[in-house]
Amino acid sequence: MKAPFTFLLLLSLFFTACSPEPEEKPKVEKLSLAEELANKQLEAYNNRDLLTFLEYFHDSVLVYDALQQPGYKGKTKMFEVYEGWFGMCDTIHCEILNRISAGNTVIDHERIYYTIEGRPTTFEAIAIYKVWGRRIKEVHFVRPEWE
Repeated sequence: MKAPFTFLLLLSLFFTACSPEPEEKPKVEKLSLAEELANKQLEAYNNRDLLTFLEYFHDSVLVYDALQQPGYKGKTKMFEVYEGWFGMCDTIHCEILNRISAGNTVIDHERIYYTIEGRPTTFEAIAIYKVWGRRIKEVHFVRPEWE
């Protein structure tokens, strides 16, 4: 009686050892629409592609300053502001240091590198993007206190 039991045990171990391991599927995190829009506008910003940058914003976008006061409204004004900013900078690049997102809101901790008249400068800010429909409708900037 011992031999058949031993044989079955060995056979069971053999098939267990030879059976393929269940493959773990790589976890692909699907980005929310808000994250996609935040990424696309950042890419256009870093490429200084103003027209593509503006495509991701609602026509009546509201941009709030660090005091949470409306800084300006609308893509026309946004065009003027960023055209001036891009024109003033010799180089410009923004990198995301940290991101939090939930639903239609993305909060980015950003580091902005730019050069004006050969002087490199860096500052950090927080940008809060709120998406309504399929465009960024609100942007809130939180910047460091200037000394």
